[in-house]
Amino acid sequence: MHATRFAIGIIGAAAAATTLLAGRTVSAQPAKTVWEGVFTIEQAARGQSSYQKECASCHGAALEGDGAFAPALIAEPFTERWRDGTVGELLILVQTSMPKEQPATLGADVYADIVTYLLKMNNYPAGQTELGKDIAQSKDIRFRR
Repeated sequence: MHATRFAIGIIGAAAAATTLLAGRTVSAQPAKTVWEGVFTIEQAARGQSSYQKECASCHGAALEGDGAFAPALIAEPFTERWRDGTVGELLILVQTSMPKEQPATLGADVYADIVTYLLKMNNYPAGQTELGKDIAQSKDIRFRR
């Protein structure tokens, strides 16, 4: 009798867990991080060119910000801001709000390149594969290891 109740309890718990996980994808792999080289040196070079043309007038040639209007995009201000975020979230922010006077006008590939330049300048390592311009591809790339 106790064995039967125990078995029924196990089956019930398994059914409940299955119901809770329904519709969710469970991945055995840990989330990717920026420390794994999610952009190439060539892409960051393109990003540098685009940054200087489109962003430097507000954020500074050295990404230092202006101290009031445009935040610094380098060192502690950047790393603290994005510590718990994802590259996808950064891409969304940059695409939807920059350039300040004409947001969402540069093209997804240009925004991805600019983000890779920010990553390079904040000492995240380059890799062998370019960061994709599709936000869905970068939504799970975390900053924190």
